[in-house]
Amino acid sequence: MPRYIHQNVLKGASIALDKSTGVISTARDIVRNARGVCVLTGAGLSTDSGIPDYRSPGRPEVKSIQYNDFVNHHEHRQRYWARSMRGYENVQHASWNRGHKIISDAQSNEICHSLITQNVDGLHQAAGATDVVELHGSIHSVVCLDCQAPSSRADLQKQLQQLNPMFHAANLQDSSAALLGRMRPDGDSVLANEQFGHFIYPSCSSCGGMIKPDVVFFGESIPKERTQLSVDLVTDADVLIVAGTSCAVFSAFRLVRHALKRDADVIVITRGPTRADELIRPDLRFVDAAADVLEQIFS
Repeated sequence: MPRYIHQNVLKGASIALDKSTGVISTARDIVRNARGVCVLTGAGLSTDSGIPDYRSPGRPEVKSIQYNDFVNHHEHRQRYWARSMRGYENVQHASWNRGHKIISDAQSNEICHSLITQNVDGLHQAAGATDVVELHGSIHSVVCLDCQAPSSRADLQKQLQQLNPMFHAANLQDSSAALLGRMRPDGDSVLANEQFGHFIYPSCSSCGGMIKPDVVFFGESIPKERTQLSVDLVTDADVLIVAGTSCAVFSAFRLVRHALKRDADVIVITRGPTRADELIRPDLRFVDAAADVLEQIFS
């Protein structure tokens, strides 16, 4: 299924989200008695690492690039790669935070049995997590759409800077505060000078084809085998913990629905409303920082 946003899905939530209704002791007991615990994470888990998310309370609407625009229009590719050249540095140098480490430790202690993330930043792995299913791919990889040859985003970063020295130098003049204010999710950024007409991006070094970050753009389909693997992991679990995602994107929401249809316990932890709120038991719905709740229920 394409990655898309369900329109108005977070408006008019039927439960009060000004405070948490979750009960730590209930969630902890459920986790302790589980045969299998699957954790599903989203962008809210990486905000403490300085990477913005899409839908935190108070955050302005973010319009991400659409797959069809990227593949069909040169000017859209210029705009994407120019903004990515600046924004990728923020992701490239980000460090894992307490939430990532808590989940990694839970894996090591065999409390968390499987891990699926919507995030493309690789911070779960940096914190020591293994066998991470990256539902939407990895921002650290690039793929050719013609010959499928993979390559490194870090290497591409150097190429982009070499091909666009004036553009790179101009944006290096940003102050740290100004740059932070322009950071967007998934390695995107708003630039001080958004004139992209002369921006140069390379083609595939193997075949000359079109290259693209190995992430799932909005309007693009998640590979079927990756979707099926995620469904299988949720099927094998009797507890699903959803942390830091609003589930507005169907790829996450479908996993919550699948777990509930199987009568699994679903624990949801976010700072704001989610698409799944009407389906979740109030005593398993936590409106708080994911790391704070995870630390308590995994203890």
